[in-house]
Amino acid sequence: MIEINKATKEEILDYLLYMDGYFTPALSTITDIYVYANKIYEKAKRIEFYNNNKFIALLAFYLNPIYSFAFITTISVNPLYARMGIAQELLERLILICIDRDICFIDLEVNINNSKALNFYEKMGFCNREKKTETLILRRVIDTL
Repeated sequence: MIEINKATKEEILDYLLYMDGYFTPALSTITDIYVYANKIYEKAKRIEFYNNNKFIALLAFYLNPIYSFAFITTISVNPLYARMGIAQELLERLILICIDRDICFIDLEVNINNSKALNFYEKMGFCNREKKTETLILRRVIDTL
């Protein structure tokens, strides 16, 4: 079941610590997970997925209504629940939020070696906007699914 901004700071931290090694590269190699969890809790909007009251997936994003865009800071699904369409459901909910708030596009940054994520984002209509050294900035223009 999808919830908006339900998780506590501790639940977000526990989730990110559990998921650390499933990120490409590991989340702890690019950021302090404790600081990142706090930042997500304090500043990001969150779309969370629960299965039997267990927090199993997270999409955290920032809205910039002045420039009419959203930025996804993280999207992940517990691997025990992978390939069940949960990430797609989270992203579709974000798209509906963007439509409702007149947001024109969604950006995100992904590691160039994360082929599963790149395939997913391509399937969801994201296109390459900018190449950095080890990452790509992808953009999805908001229209309809």
